Amino acid sequence: MCGIAGVLAPEPGLLPTGLAGRMAARLAHRGPDGAGEVASGPCALAHRRLAIVDVSPAAAQPIAGEDGTVLLAANAEIYDHAELRRGLEARGHRFRSRSDCEVVLHLYEERGEEALSAIGGMFALALWDARRGRLILARDRLGKKPLFWARVRAPGGERVVFASEVPALLEDPDLPRTLDREALWDFLSLNYVLAPATLLASVRQLPPGHVAVCEPGREPAVRPYWTLPAPEPRDGAGTARVATFVGEFRTRFRGAVEKRLMSDVPWGVFVSGGLDSAAVLAEARAIAGPVPAFACGIAGATAHDSHDERPAARAVARALGVPLREVEVGPEVLRRIPAVARAAAEPTADSSSLAVHALSERAAGEVKMVLSGDGADEALAGYSTYPASLLARLYRRVPAPVRRAVAPLVRAVRPRGGKLGLAEKARRFVAGVEVPGEGSHFAWRAIFSDEEKARLVRAGARPDGRDTFRALGEAMAACPSRDPLTRLLWGDLRHYLPNDMLVKMDRMGMAHGLEVRTPYLDHALVEWVMGVPPRLKLGRGWRGKELLRRAFSGRLPASTLRRKKAGFSLPLARWFREGEGRRIATEGLDPARVARTGVLDAAGVSHLLASHLRRGSRADESHKIYGLLVLLEWWELVRPT
Repeated sequence: MCGIAGVLAPEPGLLPTGLAGRMAARLAHRGPDGAGEVASGPCALAHRRLAIVDVSPAAAQPIAGEDGTVLLAANAEIYDHAELRRGLEARGHRFRSRSDCEVVLHLYEERGEEALSAIGGMFALALWDARRGRLILARDRLGKKPLFWARVRAPGGERVVFASEVPALLEDPDLPRTLDREALWDFLSLNYVLAPATLLASVRQLPPGHVAVCEPGREPAVRPYWTLPAPEPRDGAGTARVATFVGEFRTRFRGAVEKRLMSDVPWGVFVSGGLDSAAVLAEARAIAGPVPAFACGIAGATAHDSHDERPAARAVARALGVPLREVEVGPEVLRRIPAVARAAAEPTADSSSLAVHALSERAAGEVKMVLSGDGADEALAGYSTYPASLLARLYRRVPAPVRRAVAPLVRAVRPRGGKLGLAEKARRFVAGVEVPGEGSHFAWRAIFSDEEKARLVRAGARPDGRDTFRALGEAMAACPSRDPLTRLLWGDLRHYLPNDMLVKMDRMGMAHGLEVRTPYLDHALVEWVMGVPPRLKLGRGWRGKELLRRAFSGRLPASTLRRKKAGFSLPLARWFREGEGRRIATEGLDPARVARTGVLDAAGVSHLLASHLRRGSRADESHKIYGLLVLLEWWELVRPT
């Protein structure tokens, strides 16, 4: 894994000297093992290297093709590179390294853009084709690796700049820093921004599964090279048929894990004690023998504290006979908020990023790559939002006057801080069910309501008519399936996963030079799983991931197989009310600091904070407070206008 950056100028004489290298220097954390920069005509590519496969100098990038007319800078792991390489060598291609990325270069020489459909793995890459005079930017199918780009007006014409992270683009002095008001509205709704937007109007994310073809002086052409399929689920009736699905899943999943063990450096596994990561660890253990596992826990937690996942992780590690490395975090982890915000760069305010940041730091002291269980919930229906969305279809049949009478009664029940309890789930349900269309599915995770945002964002900074959840619901129209659950999974795989969950894992890992690989997001496995019968996903009692539970029955502790989806969460509500956490929240949301944005209303933010801190308050505004703290850190890093 690495960091990439580059520039495409209107003509060679207008290529800014050293700009690509300066951008790449801002990505040194992504690639601490080496740096390179190459210019060719109007294009410059730069690279920061994290050496995982072929750690020799021969694999340094940017790398040139056989005749020197094609250059590649890639942030990539190509898991099927050995097989592809054998075919290329049989057809006469000559390689200079064992690098998996060099395979991409030769495939492009042979097939052009069609090479993207032939490779499997995670990647963001840039190819400069001097013969055709074009720059190819591409991102992997499910969005595991990031790629941002912008068109910048400058004397002499317009140039294209691109990089793995937004702060690198800020090295271009001509890059406009105008705030995207719609993206800000979405961030406050979701704690993340929806691709292809960013919080800067001039900067775009290349969406997952897309390619951008850039030619000097022309508008880049952005188009998909892969789309997430959503077939109508195959028939799963009968015990024999179910056994066939389970058996095929076992085979495919083992293959996905085995591919991701490709490494010339030490590696391990992130575990939470939940089913997803336990299954990854079990498979990795069966293939490669005992490997170190890394888990995070809460300081001062009792044996039954639902926030602390170490007891469950210990049970899994003990059952599988692997060593467990533990990290313990307490309120002091809130000191990491500035570092986490800088690492995320394009803000994603998932508070579990604090724990992942600490866990990645610990793991990076021993290994350079880890496997994780991310993606299982979105592919195999692990979130409680799926049964909630299906239940909402039934609840909407209740007459509207009855629903309107029930809603204030549910809202009156104040939840206590901590994990998302029944009271808060009920409140979110009655609010989300009134969101029209399929946007209600995303509304279950809402952070700020439209009414709250109106109190927080000054009138002149509010977007005209932006409805985040309606926009997400409308995006669901592109799903080709009619099956309700398949549509929900399709929506989360397209939006929630790449814009929130994968951002967290990529940025927090790469902040410490640690690569994170996700077997559940093997694209061939995801394509197959999308056609599995819904009842093998939701399962009995709508507990989720039935296929995974059956596949690992007898291989994992019964307590792990029975365990409900918990998710890793921090006791932010308590931490922000006391001691250092209270100080961090109060100082971080200081009215003068908020007012300097010119966009957020200082009085509205102060009222929110006071509501949480008030003695005896049962209001839990901790996730809103955390999101605002991250936003303000981003603001001071980027200083938008």
